[in-house]
Amino acid sequence: IEALKASLSASQSASAAAALDRQKWEDDVRVGLKRRLDAFNAEKKKSDAMVKEHKDKSDKLQKQILLLNADKKKLVEAKRKVDADLKRRLTGAKKLYDRELAGRKKAESSLEKLRAQVTEA
Repeated sequence: IEALKASLSASQSASAAAALDRQKWEDDVRVGLKRRLDAFNAEKKKSDAMVKEHKDKSDKLQKQILLLNADKKKLVEAKRKVDADLKRRLTGAKKLYDRELAGRKKAESSLEKLRAQVTEA
């Protein structure tokens, strides 16, 4: 019986040692996994910060593009108005010139008629 008790005691201490070894191994694995998870989370934070920074820059550039497009639209409209005004003024100036030219021709024609009448008389 003593031998069985000793054998049982040795077997229990061996299994207890094996259980302690297994527990230590599991703890080491947990610690390693926790370190890897912490490292991953730190990298993810950095990555998320970079993504947010790039998104903010992209949003800022989009706003600038919208403002520039609005400015461009205003400038195109202003150019169209200036071109229309210039065309209107040039058309008016041409009409005035044509009227003056027609008046001058009429006056010259009348003058020629008067000269002809004067030379006849």
